[in-house]
Amino acid sequence: MKTRFDVIERAFRRLGMKAEDQALSADEEAFGGATFDALVEEIGEHSYVTWGSDAIPEHVFIPLSNLLAVEMGQAYQIPVEPRTIPYRRLKAVLRLDDREDRSGPVYY
Repeated sequence: MKTRFDVIERAFRRLGMKAEDQALSADEEAFGGATFDALVEEIGEHSYVTWGSDAIPEHVFIPLSNLLAVEMGQAYQIPVEPRTIPYRRLKAVLRLDDREDRSGPVYY
């Protein structure tokens, strides 16, 4: 499981603002945290979210980090991809698969 801080750190690395051995400044962490909280609230309105900011599942980590990077990139004037691309990738991993498992065709 990943944490809120892990997602924020990954987003800044994706933007090319931080190297792996560099720590985030307090300002970067605060801005990333505020943006993260707003994204999670937005996502929670449209999707069934079962995780909190202290326990983010591995399959959500990368798509959520990518979406956060796109949101923050505009504030730092870094060219980023359109928001719809990482948003759809995140929605794809959040979508519940409630189809029943069928073993194969049934012949009568």
